[in-house]
Amino acid sequence: MTSQVVRERLEVVSTLRQLARTGEPLYANVDGDARASLRTRVLAVNPDFEEMIFDCFADAHANRRATQSEQVNFLAWLNGVELRFYAGPGEATVHSGHPALRVRLPSRMLRLQRREYFRVPTSLSCDVVLETDGKVRVLEMRASDLSLGGLRLVTEQPITAEPGKVFDKCHLRMGDEGELTAAVEVRSIEASDTPKGATRLRLGCRFLKLAPVVEQQLARFISKLERRALR
Repeated sequence: MTSQVVRERLEVVSTLRQLARTGEPLYANVDGDARASLRTRVLAVNPDFEEMIFDCFADAHANRRATQSEQVNFLAWLNGVELRFYAGPGEATVHSGHPALRVRLPSRMLRLQRREYFRVPTSLSCDVVLETDGKVRVLEMRASDLSLGGLRLVTEQPITAEPGKVFDKCHLRMGDEGELTAAVEVRSIEASDTPKGATRLRLGCRFLKLAPVVEQQLARFISKLERRALR
């Protein structure tokens, strides 16, 4: 488990905005009992007003407790990273014409990750070369997040894959940094339906034996993505 305390205001704001944009669940606790966590989601982040707005809880009593508690503890996951922060007290407000709650922006945030490397969100195109029964097939996929340890591939094309499957050639396009070619191993698979009725696959993959020069190239690119996210 690796941990990082984030105190940089721009990074805290950027992370909260990613939670709002992706609609990831946010769990709040107002009684100090982790078993009593309440599900909500970030609706908006307004740094000019030093506030984070989140959806009301399903329980009206819980909403009242949030406005009376001195501190509200929050828990969320984003791109495989566990996020913990606190703020308070809560205050009733209105967002887009609907009741909501708001708290002061947290001054710091704890990031916990079971992986060796932190992942950064991205959207890159890549080609994965598949060879089945002597036939070569090239699939264009998208990388939705990236780290020195691996990446998440997203595709709506039919593909046979399972944990442990190795793609010997994955060509990742990194803009000005050029292309990266590496072997990747599938570690996890998530399937979901798109609004058009197609099946979208998300393949969590790890890099296999990156050469030092390739790892340096990837590290430069990831650093560039992190700086861009803080702007």
